[in-house]
Amino acid sequence: MYFDGTQDSGYYVQDSIHLGATTVNSAIIAVVTNSVDRGYSIMGVGMDGLDATNTYYQGFIDDLVNQGIISKRAYSVYLDNLGKLSVAPSK
Repeated sequence: MYFDGTQDSGYYVQDSIHLGATTVNSAIIAVVTNSVDRGYSIMGVGMDGLDATNTYYQGFIDDLVNQGIISKRAYSVYLDNLGKLSVAPSK
């Protein structure tokens, strides 16, 4: 249950996630089948223990660290203007 009293339901799957040439193996992903439409979602970037679930699973950022893909449990997220379609230039 979330802080606003709503809750979602679904199930978990384990799969590999491919990000360009990088693969995150055995990632656990929640598949939500019944949800209150919040209009947004960020995959697995919350702090450990703050998931609205009774089932513990290692988060996506922990998978990145434990598999040696990144060295620290640190990240940034860019949230673009949802009303504006844009493509970031390649660097």
